Amino acid sequence: MRHQMKSVIAKLGWALATMCMVIIMCDFAVPRVAGQGPFSMAPYYGTTTYFDIWADDNGNLYGMGSTQPLPNPYNHQGLVTVTLTSPHGRIASSDTAFCCSYAQAQVMLPFDENDQGIFSLTTEHRNRCPIALILFAGVTNFGSAATGQSRAIYKNDFCTVSTPSPLTLYCEFVPVLDCMVNCKPSPLVRRLTKAPTASYRIIRFQSWITVRGIVTCIPATTSEIDAELGTPLTCAELP
Repeated sequence: MRHQMKSVIAKLGWALATMCMVIIMCDFAVPRVAGQGPFSMAPYYGTTTYFDIWADDNGNLYGMGSTQPLPNPYNHQGLVTVTLTSPHGRIASSDTAFCCSYAQAQVMLPFDENDQGIFSLTTEHRNRCPIALILFAGVTNFGSAATGQSRAIYKNDFCTVSTPSPLTLYCEFVPVLDCMVNCKPSPLVRRLTKAPTASYRIIRFQSWITVRGIVTCIPATTSEIDAELGTPLTCAELP
């Protein structure tokens, strides 16, 4: 009986030692490394992480993230969850679950001129050892983008006669002084049948999006109003 008890204890000890060895191998198989990408990444154990946020010429906003456990003999699995949230609460989200040695997800929010302001990107990265069922400490990354609308005011710079009869004038308009907005192409051209007055203005609206300090003016969002302004109107960035 005593011999049997010793045998059972020995087997339990061997099983426990084996499990500890597996855990240690999974936990220390690879060194710490820093993530890579356009943003400063927080390093975490045995994994390379990446995330990015960008916009296309139509103002659609994209976010992506990836998780890649470093090569190891234990087939560590990566997970990434990508969530893009608009100022008015629209959400695009994707979760890879613990899928593979390289997990990547991408989301998109279409441009909406009624949903402008600060957009936030969150990417959550995780790594696990499927042998020991250990979930390693992960990292969460953050990014942002902003949208808005420029109101630019233009005044007449000069006019030349295009055709004398019937009278057609070729007129160029330039932004008024101190027009500090993102989107204000110059000059604007008008063909008029009479000379513009001193109070004649062109009011131009255009939406924009900025990511990492780079502003993109969205062509499809342009509108213009020709008006005789009785009171001065200033250039502004509209919410």
